Amino acid sequence: MIDRRLAELLSDYSIVNCVIGGVEMNQQSLPYRRCVVAAVQNEQGLLLLGQRAGNKQAWQLPQGGIEADESPENAVLRELQEETG
Repeated sequence: MIDRRLAELLSDYSIVNCVIGGVEMNQQSLPYRRCVVAAVQNEQGLLLLGQRAGNKQAWQLPQGGIEADESPENAVLRELQEETG
């Protein structure tokens, strides 16, 4: 089960805008669906990484797409649950 503290931390999320080739991009103008990523750190400062199923040489932070009717907070909690069991 995901720690309730994580939900508290997510209350301060932000959607990042970026500039690509001098053009400001935001969630409406990007050519792909919005996604979330979780950087989960333990008390020793180690990050939670998952080994990719299709490439055992690659590791990544828990991440995934946001469904059309889903908030970023709910999406990151769902992705963490899906990727960690």
